[in-house]
Amino acid sequence: MTRVTSLIALAGSAVLAGCGSKEVRAPGDLLARLLVSMQEGGGEQEAWMKLAQPGPHHGHLKALEGKWLVKAKATFMPGQPVEESEGKCTYKMILGGRFLQQEIDATMGGMPFQGVGLTGYDNDLKKYVGCWMDSMGTMMMTFSGTCSEEGKVLTTTSEFKDPMSGQMKKAKMVTRVVDKDKHTFEMFDVGADGKESKILELTYTRRPPKAKKAKGAVDPRTLGAKAQIANFATALEMYDVDNARYPTSEEGLGALAQAPKAAPAAARWKGPYVKALPQDPWGNAFRYQHPGTHGKAYDLWSAGPDGKDGTADDVTSWAGK
Repeated sequence: MTRVTSLIALAGSAVLAGCGSKEVRAPGDLLARLLVSMQEGGGEQEAWMKLAQPGPHHGHLKALEGKWLVKAKATFMPGQPVEESEGKCTYKMILGGRFLQQEIDATMGGMPFQGVGLTGYDNDLKKYVGCWMDSMGTMMMTFSGTCSEEGKVLTTTSEFKDPMSGQMKKAKMVTRVVDKDKHTFEMFDVGADGKESKILELTYTRRPPKAKKAKGAVDPRTLGAKAQIANFATALEMYDVDNARYPTSEEGLGALAQAPKAAPAAARWKGPYVKALPQDPWGNAFRYQHPGTHGKAYDLWSAGPDGKDGTADDVTSWAGK
């Protein structure tokens, strides 16, 4: 049975035992007292609900919501060179704006690194509280602390068992908000003598939002491909006028730049009809087929951004595309 299930069961048994009287058989159990208070209309319910509401400190946390790029500088051993790495981070408020959830995906020590953290403000304790977990261990680090009045500097401390030495250690963490698009995080090892040594520094820069494509807007490269197809069409008509036929599929568009040598002969070839055979805006050759299969003398098209024929992004000489 989980702790939460046990707590609810305990609260339920306390309420049942207390029916018809004001006695609560689980003194100290806040949830049980709350349930009885709700049943009897006591003042504890009002106090509880007031403490449960997000306040200004939760607003400070909400300001960090979004997607961020992270640059890290780590010095885990004295005298060792600083290790630099990069990653991505996402912050979002959860549970009705009461806690800030952080997820980070980066590298550490040349290995993939993922971490998840929660930070909140306990209205009752009047301090920030939180926890951190990552892929480098099975430990959950807990921390607590305070922030400056304007919410720009958050200072927390933690005490935990060092998995390397087996000894209890202390750490200090400082988050500084530079502006809405940048903040830093520093972590210090605190020695037995109280001396602090910085072991980690993270710089967060907000990722710019992806540009939204205007509704109905056309990729300029698509317009360029259409213009090139129109130029080819003009050259093909000139070829037809001189030679009484269009180039065959085998001759292709190359017949516009150089007279075909194989049969059927192009005895009246007066080209070149184009100075060069340009590629489409995505670096691929234009496609040509004669006779056409779309009700015209020939088919002329670009395979578009994906470079694959017959897909939705093809730019063609038929069907108005």
